[in-house]
Amino acid sequence: PINKIYAVTGHEMNIYYKNMMYGAVNDVEVSGNGTIGQQLKERLRINATSAGTYNYTLSIIEKNVNLISGLTQSMSIKVADSASANSGISKKVMFIGDSITDRNFYIPEVNNLFNTDSMKVQLVGSRGSGANLHEGRSGWGTSDFVYSQSFNGIDNAFFNPSTGKFDFSYYVAQKIITPDVIIIMLGTNDTWRTHAGTTSSDNIQFMVNSIKSYNPNIKIGIALNIPPALSYDASGEQNTFVNPLVNRKKLLQIPEGILNTFSNKETNGIYIVPVTTNIDTENNFQTTTENLNSRNTTQVQRVIDPIHPALPGYQQIADSMYAFLKNLVF
Repeated sequence: PINKIYAVTGHEMNIYYKNMMYGAVNDVEVSGNGTIGQQLKERLRINATSAGTYNYTLSIIEKNVNLISGLTQSMSIKVADSASANSGISKKVMFIGDSITDRNFYIPEVNNLFNTDSMKVQLVGSRGSGANLHEGRSGWGTSDFVYSQSFNGIDNAFFNPSTGKFDFSYYVAQKIITPDVIIIMLGTNDTWRTHAGTTSSDNIQFMVNSIKSYNPNIKIGIALNIPPALSYDASGEQNTFVNPLVNRKKLLQIPEGILNTFSNKETNGIYIVPVTTNIDTENNFQTTTENLNSRNTTQVQRVIDPIHPALPGYQQIADSMYAFLKNLVF
């Protein structure tokens, strides 16, 4: 389970309770106890004014108000001071991801946040344009980065044809790009397919090992991929109806496995970036406005994409990336 959240003074951070659960999430409520934040119906809203580490505990409660035995989660919320944290330093940062990265919506917002910050970042990669560079590839899963020379018409810049696999040293030699921090956010597309005999965690571990083999001082953030939209409408819109509870469970089990593999490795320069908790899956996904039905012209909004958020959702992803980078110790 997620046990550390990053935040920055003067910037909102959230813990959306239902993003930490899968299954019939509407059948339970959440109670919290801690020393920071405002507990709202759907989330803990954090607007910290002082840097420090704060404690918070979530408890799952059935609708009949009985506490479900053992379903509690304690976490620390690490708040960095916006003015002084990593002040005066500049770091090169690379984002490796799928369409969430490749669509290039959260990338510009990361730049916006650091443009006025005491810490500076330079985003690097072979894709994107201008200052908004990255290594995102739409439709790609973890196995595509490790084993595929190309997929979906996009070349794999990390693929070494001599070894037939992801090779970060080869990438650096070819692209002359040397990041200080790499954030990997992959796994969503593994819900539908992955390389035979491997898991998302196996493939990300391979990538991490290759990066650390090139330079053990590169800091690596493993960003937990975002949950799907909470609305069932989105699942029916995109697919020949996929049971939304099953779909949600699959999409959240992947970051759960990644979390179990990479937790507690900060001494090795490997960190969990809890993007999962900070995105509003009820209100910040793409919608369309339509009639309630053919006999009722009352206008309603329905979610049309269960995977890709609207701009406010991407901006919340940027908030999580910003808070993580501000909290890093270099």
